[in-house]
Amino acid sequence: MDNSFKSRFNSEYGKLYAASPEGFTCLDLVGALGSIHEALLYTKLFLPDLAEVDGMVFLADVLEDAGGEAEVDRLVKELGDRREVEATLNTFDLTLNLPNRLNEMANGNATIEGLLDTDSEGALEMIENIAGATTHYHLAANLPNTGQIANLPIGATVETPVVVNGAGIQPVHMGAFPEPIAELLRREVTVAQLCVDAAVAGDREKALQCLLLDPIITDIDTARKILDDYLTSYKEYLPQFWN
Repeated sequence: MDNSFKSRFNSEYGKLYAASPEGFTCLDLVGALGSIHEALLYTKLFLPDLAEVDGMVFLADVLEDAGGEAEVDRLVKELGDRREVEATLNTFDLTLNLPNRLNEMANGNATIEGLLDTDSEGALEMIENIAGATTHYHLAANLPNTGQIANLPIGATVETPVVVNGAGIQPVHMGAFPEPIAELLRREVTVAQLCVDAAVAGDREKALQCLLLDPIITDIDTARKILDDYLTSYKEYLPQFWN
């Protein structure tokens, strides 16, 4: 599950929760994310088993605790709106449920069955092929650049196809990028390295240089204001900049 999907899910979930903090339905979640497939990616990974009753979907353990189908029938008669019935019984607080859910699995108090059909994003295939000494061609993996992209810095993390076998993970060499693209990417590598160096050493000058390399920063005064505001706001977590 890629980070862009997670970010978009968290954004849409936040909007739904703000609009209806008491709960919302599966259909709301599907509508927010754009497809049933994407909604299931998250619900299957982070939530307990789901149960269906007369076209409505509920968290299985919540439904059982509430009284099962008899409670659903009662709420349908009382509320009239199926979506409201789902919202009444379900709580889709995925951000809060995830740590507890994983802890329950780790402690043996919850099964891992719900994880079996989730997308491994290639991790499972890589482990299987390394352990079994078979060969697998994977379209994209992040590795230090050892020349697979010829005109990017050695050691920079790059994403390219790889071959996975009993000897490990070997990058596929892709040649060189067109020079204008390579120059933009080299700049991003420099920005990332300056950011890390500044954070490790508490170096305000390198942090300022990092900001100045960002294309949306147009002058040094703006960069200084952003840096000062950031370091002040997060002073508790960045003490190295204040020593």
